[in-house]
Amino acid sequence: MMSKKLLLALPLAVLLGACGGGGGDAAEEAAARTVPASAMASPEAFVRYAASLVADDKAEPLELAQLQPPVSETAEPVDLQ
Repeated sequence: MMSKKLLLALPLAVLLGACGGGGGDAAEEAAARTVPASAMASPEAFVRYAASLVADDKAEPLELAQLQPPVSETAEPVDLQ
């Protein structure tokens, strides 16, 4: 009797184990590909954000189609390094 229960429980455990995890949240993935609002607050914040980006060939590219960087008529130009 115990072996029948074990034989029934084992496939059930395998099926339940295969259901977990995977995928990921599409909203989180989209947020990771967009420039945060804090970087758009000022030209200085945008330069800090751009300078903090690390070159990574495996990372998803940023969505830049709708990006309009903040500008200033009075601030001096800053080099990105």
